[in-house]
Amino acid sequence: MATLENIRKRGPLVAIVIGVALLAFILGDLINNGQKFMSGSQNQVAEVKGKSISIQEYQERINYLVNIYEIQTGQTSLDEKTMKGIRDQIWNQMIREYVLKDSYNDLGIEITDDELVEMVRGTNVAADPMIQQIFTDRETGQFNPSQAIEFFRNLDKDPKAKTFGLYLEKEMQSNRQFTKYASLIAKGINVTDLEARDAFKERMEIVDFKYIEKQYASVSDSSITVSDDEISDYYDLHKKDFDQKYTRDIAYITYDVIPSQEDQDFAKNYITKLKPDFEKATDNEVFVNRNSDSPFDTKHYAKGTFKNKALDSLMFTASVGTIYGPYLEEGAYKLSKLVSSTELPDSIGARHILIQVDGQKIKDIEQAKKLADSIKIALSKKEDFAKMAAQYSADTRNNTKGGELDKFVENGSGLGSQFEDACFSANKGDVKIVETQFGIDVVEITYQTPKVKKIQVAVVDRKIVPGKKTYSEYYNKANKFAAENTNVEQFDKTIQKEGLTKKIVTDLEPMTDVIAGISSPRQIIQWAFNEENEKGAVSGIFETDDRFLIAVLTQIKPKGIAPLEQVKDGISLILKKQKKGEKFAAELKTTINGKSLEQLGMQVFEAKNISFSSNRIPEGGNEPAVIASALKTSKDKTSAPVIGENGVYVLNVTSFTGIADLKTADVAADRANLIQRIQFRAQREAYEALKEEAELVDQRERFF
Repeated sequence: MATLENIRKRGPLVAIVIGVALLAFILGDLINNGQKFMSGSQNQVAEVKGKSISIQEYQERINYLVNIYEIQTGQTSLDEKTMKGIRDQIWNQMIREYVLKDSYNDLGIEITDDELVEMVRGTNVAADPMIQQIFTDRETGQFNPSQAIEFFRNLDKDPKAKTFGLYLEKEMQSNRQFTKYASLIAKGINVTDLEARDAFKERMEIVDFKYIEKQYASVSDSSITVSDDEISDYYDLHKKDFDQKYTRDIAYITYDVIPSQEDQDFAKNYITKLKPDFEKATDNEVFVNRNSDSPFDTKHYAKGTFKNKALDSLMFTASVGTIYGPYLEEGAYKLSKLVSSTELPDSIGARHILIQVDGQKIKDIEQAKKLADSIKIALSKKEDFAKMAAQYSADTRNNTKGGELDKFVENGSGLGSQFEDACFSANKGDVKIVETQFGIDVVEITYQTPKVKKIQVAVVDRKIVPGKKTYSEYYNKANKFAAENTNVEQFDKTIQKEGLTKKIVTDLEPMTDVIAGISSPRQIIQWAFNEENEKGAVSGIFETDDRFLIAVLTQIKPKGIAPLEQVKDGISLILKKQKKGEKFAAELKTTINGKSLEQLGMQVFEAKNISFSSNRIPEGGNEPAVIASALKTSKDKTSAPVIGENGVYVLNVTSFTGIADLKTADVAADRANLIQRIQFRAQREAYEALKEEAELVDQRERFF
């Protein structure tokens, strides 16, 4: 049970480890590729290799992992963010099982009981990464196989531990199977001498060059003509470039709910009425916490740190009890009251010895206080602080380091207000005994910055927020828009008429959770992928944050090759760019005519220390064709025009550092790096290829 309690204390760490271990060598969102609903089954959440996976199976696995998570963290209610992480984790795990099951069987990849034992011990085979993380000693940072073995041996003594242990065994087996599969792929990868030397050459050959650029943006797209036949021909030749996921496009408008003058007056009146009672209040912290939108701030501030300059000026000359306000700041009306004025340092350095009641050596708090008194007396007689910290301190983070704490500012120690109050009111060299929520602390001040005048201010604030009447007014506006604009044409016409801002979202995927600027977009995404909604459908009203949103479904994109009409505009831009490149290249070729770059009347840029493996050139951006051309151009010779990504370039090489003898070069490091990159890519793409072959159908958007 003690081991399970240790695991529970590290709940967040274990959750991360489980997620990472399950997806070893796989990029995080490889599975998140939705497809259009293709099955008549209302209970189907996925289809893999023609096999239907029911929502019941998926949900059972989710429930199981929720149970595991609750066991390891001690939580009984999980928030939506955690639940989404669990759903995604189960999805990735479940799809991997279905996709790779046949491959495992064909290759004879299996895990024996003896191998599982070795994975716990970490002897003949490396310990499972998940086991290593869970059973690593926090004090030493070392993996503790004895603790792991003891945990698995005693599973029958604790039902919760058994549930968690069986889960770990299953995940170890799954992880090990995939590791073996990935290893088989990796062992089939090799790099030839020629490939290694090419990699070395790409890294070591360095070129400096000057260049001029004529950017495509210097000529408007409207001045270039592209015919429908040209677009059609390009589409026919590049159809694979238009392979798309199952996505949808939407446009939307929002009615942002902005507080009215009435709402502002309400907040101001609320604060104004509080002022007499605030002046009389003796317990300022209680008064603030009862009446303010923001909690009492215990921190002390130096002059010049308040944003309100009038407040900053007044409070450092006023008497305690002085109130400033009401005043408007950061969307709230406020009252500020001077609580205290004192001399305090900005930061403190300290070391401490924490005495805690353990029920054995220290039976109660009185015994803890007596021990603290004895330690303080011993320290006054020059007893070694570090030795006493090692002997008595319950703070295992630093009891072997002399009890030293990192330097901290007010509210920055993590040891509570009582501890900090004692530290900041002391002088360097003082030793104090402080009772905190952690126990009895013997603390010595080892460092402090010079003390300066600081004040503590109690602030009562009332945020200006929309009231019910304001919400109702904006809702009525949004409702009127939704009722009167039921198709795309009406939607766009009314937007122009009312001067509204239309926002566009393209390539939404079924299980994405992100729409820029919207904190909780899930309900909007579910609407967009509802099978009953056709292109041009206008939504009802969505309420998100302090706004009402109405959306229109502008495009439905099925998985596969996008139709010509859908990509026509994009192809037109590609062809216009190509025509600009050809035109600029011809013009520059005529203009050069033996002239130097400086004689062409254009700005000359410089690029230094460029290799074939470089990604960018200064001012020009990502230009692989320019870099390749520079490495092939003779020194001091002006190149022919190079058609690049962002414009057309002419360059002149000013310096080239080559390789004396490539045959004798030491390419071991390049070979190793190349093998590692290819192995990782092969492992990932092998799985992707199998997943593609399995014809995965993702229908989670129907249920979540």
